[in-house]
Amino acid sequence: MKLSESLVQSLENFDPKLLVLSGFHMMEGLQPESGLTRSEPALLVALLSQLSVPVHLELASMTDPEFMRSVSSPDDAHVDIVHVLGLPSGLWD
Repeated sequence: MKLSESLVQSLENFDPKLLVLSGFHMMEGLQPESGLTRSEPALLVALLSQLSVPVHLELASMTDPEFMRSVSSPDDAHVDIVHVLGLPSGLWD
């Protein structure tokens, strides 16, 4: 079971009122052999769409613009379930 699937199962039991997701900047330099992929944040957000909890996706400390766009693109359907998106200024300039 992937980390994201395990988190969603835990949240079903915990029933939080708000979920703040941060730390994605730590994934920017991941190597493929780490077991996590750069698509893991998108998968997590997609899995969270199964829950009825507001999600704050914090991306302000990220430094890789391409990775940030891949996680937070307004064109991606999974971003629709995010209630608050914390972004650094100038992302789509």
